[in-house]
Amino acid sequence: MPILNNKIIEQMSQLAYLNLTQEEIEALRSDLENILDKFQALSTVNTEGISPTSHTSDVYAVMREDCQAEALELNEILDNAPTTDGDFIKIRPVLD
Repeated sequence: MPILNNKIIEQMSQLAYLNLTQEEIEALRSDLENILDKFQALSTVNTEGISPTSHTSDVYAVMREDCQAEALELNEILDNAPTTDGDFIKIRPVLD
């Protein structure tokens, strides 16, 4: 496993526009080394005969079929709106 040094962490922090202190660099180096150790441990797992999957469990779409239907009438839409102004739905301002 490649060893992370402070220079590599400094280069990564510059690329991410982070201004880190030496203490933060040292802590980040330690954390990243721990993360890389975990991935190294995963690479030792025997996956012989196991096919890749896109999900860890069977996942199926639960959405309904998209089908064409009659449009709602204007008064049906306005009846469901909290506040209206004539033929418009009123909302609170989103821009000052």
